Amino acid sequence: MWDPRLSMALLLFTAGALAACSASDPAEPTPAPPAADSKAVAKAAEASPGLKTEELPGGFIYYNDADLRDSTPPMEAVLVPKVQGSTFYYGDFGPVEQLYVPSPEHVRAMVEPARKIIREGYPPLAIREAEYRWQVVGVVQKQRDLLFVNAFCEEHPDWTSRVVYVKDGGPCYFQFLYDPETQTIPKLMINGEA
Repeated sequence: MWDPRLSMALLLFTAGALAACSASDPAEPTPAPPAADSKAVAKAAEASPGLKTEELPGGFIYYNDADLRDSTPPMEAVLVPKVQGSTFYYGDFGPVEQLYVPSPEHVRAMVEPARKIIREGYPPLAIREAEYRWQVVGVVQKQRDLLFVNAFCEEHPDWTSRVVYVKDGGPCYFQFLYDPETQTIPKLMINGEA
């Protein structure tokens, strides 16, 4: 049988619990977003004077190697901070033991071998090589450091801070895992056509 006193007590308990969960302790400051890895940015700039790297808000690192290239298309990428990595990583690529922040050197060493594999094995992707931007996440799978890349060729204004996720789009959108040790792409997925 329904008892209005019990309902009121339950309602008051729930409201109190919600208030306690949402209340913030004024003594505890809100943590600031993580800073970009300044040492990695400085080291990359020192090692490759033509490489443009820039620390962005939220710990992201912008990467552009246009000044290092004569005849090959430049690479524009963003290196995703560890705390954001799970948001950018697609679970279809297998379980992750941990995430890490890739360095600009990781990306620089990956660009040409990955592009060569893509040119030779995936001609529809090679056609737009110069248009792609990459979002790069460091992942560890089976105790191996890998790089997960989300690549896209259409304009996305906030691509340096938010994951670009499109369900279709065809060869303008693809993702892959890159193994720096073997210089291979163990898995690549191209978005379908709508």
